[in-house]
Amino acid sequence: MSPEPRAAIRQLAAYEPVDRQGINLSDNANLFDTNPVIQEALAEVDPDEVRRYPSGYSDELRATIADVHDHPAEGVVTANGSSDLIDLLVRTFTDPKGKVAYHPPSFSMIPLWTTCNACDPEPVPLTDEFGLDGDAFVAADADLGVVCRPNNPTGNAFPIDVVEDVADRFEGLLVVDEAYVNFTDEPDAMHLRDRDDVAILRSLSKDAGLAGTRFGYALMPPELAQEVRKVRGPFRVPRITEEIARRALEDPGHVDRVAKIVKEERARVSRRLKEMGLSPFPTETNFVLVETPWPSSRVQGALADRGVLVRDFGSETLEACFRATIGPPEVNDALLDAVESMLDDGGP
Repeated sequence: MSPEPRAAIRQLAAYEPVDRQGINLSDNANLFDTNPVIQEALAEVDPDEVRRYPSGYSDELRATIADVHDHPAEGVVTANGSSDLIDLLVRTFTDPKGKVAYHPPSFSMIPLWTTCNACDPEPVPLTDEFGLDGDAFVAADADLGVVCRPNNPTGNAFPIDVVEDVADRFEGLLVVDEAYVNFTDEPDAMHLRDRDDVAILRSLSKDAGLAGTRFGYALMPPELAQEVRKVRGPFRVPRITEEIARRALEDPGHVDRVAKIVKEERARVSRRLKEMGLSPFPTETNFVLVETPWPSSRVQGALADRGVLVRDFGSETLEACFRATIGPPEVNDALLDAVESMLDDGGP
């Protein structure tokens, strides 16, 4: 008899990246030129190091992160991106059948990792205006809660005082995922990192253009980080990734340049989409969520036929919305041209 997966796993739907030819605006990766620190790091790493295991817990890189954020190195945990960190935190701080609060629509990996770890996702839906319902989030009485700010896929950054209020009243560990924070002019939540019940997540995938390195890190009290490292285990981050990440953190010039252009371009793209009769939502990220009069699956197909790949949210809670990454002007022009062509043909 073949082995049977757990019933909860059988009911899950796997995350499926868009797999078609065209300009990929579906995954929010950085669409700008290559971050120069990559070549610098590749030239620095001795090829002979690849045959050996990397450092156990990224001690040198954690020291760099600690300097950047004025936080004890013992309170830094490195891993393979924000998704990996959420998995580690759920495993560390939530018992089987424990509850993990999150605010759909949000990062789809939160309920997935929660279920995979035999815990119960506790959805606290956003308000009609995509706001965080702080009272309901606290009332969920979860062991762990994840707040994404700015939020994916809605693009907005919840007011910092709302997040602070939730942190004051939430009884479990509050995780604040700031993967898109460098694209907003709103204040970040980094000042909460010194609390004994908050973890702040950061990623280099979006702004630094390092999605292929799969690197992210968390800041939290050292006593909590020590427990997470037990679950993380040694050798999790490759040596080359460590060197690239260290250089990117020490030289944020690429991040600053990309963020400046994205802020300018998302305003232009949103304005043009409105002129075409569509409804882009306000965004503080490197993407825009757009509502149309048609099911998003049809819009996604019509744009793919025109060589532009966007993310379809029809199977989630945003039936008529698609999400498109904001890149350099020529990439954004391709999106606008594809949308205009679709509309000229009467829609999808």
